[in-house]
Amino acid sequence: MSSDLHHPSLPIPIILIGGYLGSGKTTYLNRLLSEANGRKIAVLVNDFGAINIDASLIEDSVDDVVALQNGCICCSLAMGMQSAILKVLKRDVKPEAIVIEASGVTDPGEVAKILSDEAMRPFASLDLIISMLDCENLSTYQPTELRLIREQLRYSGIVMLTKTERACATNINDAKELVREMNAGAVIVDDYLKILNLDLLLGTQRAAVEIDQKDTSNTPANELFKSWNYSSSVPMSEAEFQTVLNELSPNTVRGKGFVSLKDYPTVRFEFQMVGKAAQVQPKGEWGFQIPKTQIVFIALKS
Repeated sequence: MSSDLHHPSLPIPIILIGGYLGSGKTTYLNRLLSEANGRKIAVLVNDFGAINIDASLIEDSVDDVVALQNGCICCSLAMGMQSAILKVLKRDVKPEAIVIEASGVTDPGEVAKILSDEAMRPFASLDLIISMLDCENLSTYQPTELRLIREQLRYSGIVMLTKTERACATNINDAKELVREMNAGAVIVDDYLKILNLDLLLGTQRAAVEIDQKDTSNTPANELFKSWNYSSSVPMSEAEFQTVLNELSPNTVRGKGFVSLKDYPTVRFEFQMVGKAAQVQPKGEWGFQIPKTQIVFIALKS
């Protein structure tokens, strides 16, 4: 641990948010940031684009850290998780909490092992693991996907059920039974957008998460999934974009990115696909950015 860090009286709590692809992690983070109510939160994300930070809220952006006017900051995980945390801790104004969004194909238990480093514990300590569970698509998951979801639930202190408004009662009940099967001590939340209060999350007073460092039974994500990028600087018609989707592998489980359409040259469209359900909706204008279609797809390995 770097010698220029001052030993705090109490370690800064870390909240780890996990959940399978398309389960609602980014939606939750967006709301958490927008309703911080003066609390200084550091959010560690894989890419800033997913968070859709409103440019009018940005106070400064330096060296992979975006500072917002409401006191929150966003830091990229591109340099590695421990390095990102160190960068946050070295700032003049320390956050009151650090929230980390895990990748949708990540086992939070594996991430927790990284965060359980003895040298880091005096400065920042994993306080709570939250998992998002998609009730709408639960019955459509393949066995490989369900194995990963089970691992994501195993260490969670809170499990937030998402898309319940579009899910049938059977799926919601099955989701609750799955949580109880994997983690009887987890708190199940039916409406996850109601829990946006940082005091409430940190007030759970759960003991620091203990992870068995010898547990190596989980299969690495890169053995289960493959990902690829689709990129085009040429605006597409809606029919051309539909053709791209029609040619996807049937094993494709997630797509996320931005689309440039011919008929709307100034509008930036956000693309989201979970399973077979896809939607394209306007997300502001391109402004000074060069319009470009950029999408990341993730599929199960056959």
